[in-house]
Amino acid sequence: MNLGLFNFKNDDALLLSGSSRELNDLADKIETILDTPRLSLNIHHLCKVSTKHPVKLYASAILNSSKTVNEFWWKCTLISVDLIRQASDKDKEISFETNRVPLLITTSRHYNSDWWEQFS
Repeated sequence: MNLGLFNFKNDDALLLSGSSRELNDLADKIETILDTPRLSLNIHHLCKVSTKHPVKLYASAILNSSKTVNEFWWKCTLISVDLIRQASDKDKEISFETNRVPLLITTSRHYNSDWWEQFS
């Protein structure tokens, strides 16, 4: 999976792209932390993070806030897990809210390795 903070149409957004299998694995990992609100998942450790647009992204069952630049928290639920699994089935993009900017998760072929090499 790839992860970075990009500016799309004058708005910042986190972009996480991956294969269907990678997104299904991510959904599984998120599901395991949902029953324990104090646990979080360091998503950036699971990804190749953009060197030009680096970020840290954490998923948890509660919304934490952070004032640290380029550190984002995403509150996940079982609905989030289901939506990630749905997005993994097709060439699809889904949007979630983090503590500061939208998170776009996609399996779109547009964000392939060539795109990441050029822009990240």
